[in-house]
Amino acid sequence: PLMAFSSSPGTSVLCSGRSTAAELPTQIFNIMSKKRRCKFNDDLRSEFPFIKETKIDYMVKCEKCNGEFSISHGGKNDISKHLKTQKHKRYLNTAASSSKIQEFFRKTTYGDEEKKLALAEGLMSFHAVNHNHSFRSMDCTSQVVKKLFNEKFACGRTKSEAIVCNVLSPYAFSELNKNLEKINFISIYSDASNHKDIKLFPTIIRFFDLETGIKIRILDFVSLPGETSEIIFSSIINILEKNNLKHKLIAYCADNTNTNFGGKARSGTNNILYKLNKNLSQKIIGVGCAAHIIHNAIQTAADLLPVDVENIVIKIYSYFYIYTVRIEMLKEFCETAEVEYQKLLGYSKTRWIALLPAVERILKIYDPLKSYFLSQDKCPRILEEFFEKESSKIWLEFVHNQAA
Repeated sequence: PLMAFSSSPGTSVLCSGRSTAAELPTQIFNIMSKKRRCKFNDDLRSEFPFIKETKIDYMVKCEKCNGEFSISHGGKNDISKHLKTQKHKRYLNTAASSSKIQEFFRKTTYGDEEKKLALAEGLMSFHAVNHNHSFRSMDCTSQVVKKLFNEKFACGRTKSEAIVCNVLSPYAFSELNKNLEKINFISIYSDASNHKDIKLFPTIIRFFDLETGIKIRILDFVSLPGETSEIIFSSIINILEKNNLKHKLIAYCADNTNTNFGGKARSGTNNILYKLNKNLSQKIIGVGCAAHIIHNAIQTAADLLPVDVENIVIKIYSYFYIYTVRIEMLKEFCETAEVEYQKLLGYSKTRWIALLPAVERILKIYDPLKSYFLSQDKCPRILEEFFEKESSKIWLEFVHNQAA
């Protein structure tokens, strides 16, 4: 039989008639606990998203204060009580005054504004390299751009160098490799450039593209400990192997030195051309520097002329080099002759580069120069004799025509 007991007004509990007096309190507690215990449900989950359930169905965890508590008795009311505790409020105040660790990391996704800013920084870095600007100048340039255009713009020395080395350079080489995959024949050019105690060796590649024609690109840029034929040859082979171009090489271009070609007769075994032909299966054509050949031919021919053109160019330039008064007088002669004044150019040891523009500049103001020197009381004898001859201008025109 079942027996009814009243635990509180309006509440009754049914117990087995066989239960003893000692077992009644435990049974009553178990029945009442099962009846009143609350669990974490979907309604509470949607209302309090920062409250998470645990392995025990009536225990929950607050993600804001990292505290665990029971909702078995009051459910939503237990959560409301927890939100009013000092512990929870203290954690909220601490979180409000502290930055989240996620804020210290860059986002992996970028919006349109971030992309435009990145493009602007990349363009500025490319501009610096294209015009041979020092990366140090980017510290100042970046600040100017920031003040004039975009406050978020930041492309100083370190960042611009990183963009060039890690973004622009890999992209340029990837595009070059795509072109080289379609090319069957290439020629390379190598030369040494001394930068203080560092010997730099750029390797230039030349090839023909069906869409755009002849292309010349930098294949590699290395520093070597010397300029012997063995060192340069090993570097060239390594570069060709790295880019899978050994079987495509048909010509080697360089200055006409013994190291590169073994002299005028191109004989001997201790030169780069010989070693390339020996180590590669195909025949390699040796192409000397045409500019040097032309220069040597012009110089040899000019030495047979009745006028020493090189000496005249040097003498005229030296006469006006640092003398402001002489230059001002020459300008007056130019105005009288109705000829625009042109600054005279110097002459260097690299004659095939400097001779042509220097002679061309003299020819542009030849008549004012002639009038100026012939009017001087103490004109240098060599210049006086040069400008007195009517054939002098003809010889200058001849040298200019041949050098061009």
